[in-house]
Amino acid sequence: AYAPDGRTLATASDDTTVVVWDAITVQPLTTLGQSTRGASSAFGVSGDRRRVVVAADRVTVHDVAQEAPERELDVGAVAITDLAFTATDDSLVSGDDHGAVRLWRADTGSESRKLFDGNSAITAVTTSRDGRLVAASSASSADVEVIDLGKDDTGWQISDIDEDVVDVAFEPDGETL
Repeated sequence: AYAPDGRTLATASDDTTVVVWDAITVQPLTTLGQSTRGASSAFGVSGDRRRVVVAADRVTVHDVAQEAPERELDVGAVAITDLAFTATDDSLVSGDDHGAVRLWRADTGSESRKLFDGNSAITAVTTSRDGRLVAASSASSADVEVIDLGKDDTGWQISDIDEDVVDVAFEPDGETL
């Protein structure tokens, strides 16, 4: 996962080690170690490059400078399929295998609100650069849900896509998905 500025990259390996890299010099900045049990299913890097979030058997927010876990998210019995920080780095967005997209407070690990509740597993989540929009794709539909964080409704749906959508990303301008 790249940080929004494109200068930091995090990689996760089968042994659950997460390495944070300087993407320009291709040098490791830190190794977060084996802080989870099981392979990582999703992870993300905050825009300020201070935090990395990793989902495996649990979801953990790591402090990169301290090379240590900061807090865990209480996600219950669902499996997290994707994670993304919002533009302000104060919140996280998660997608899960039950079809829900949730917003979490990064500083406390508590759920702020459920943004979307679908019928099939979420394959990907992303946030716009301005932090206003969240987009999510699901496993068994060719739809993308776009959620406006400033409103209480879902936003809109992009449908009639010919194939299943497995990933979503905003262009840096935040206008193109």
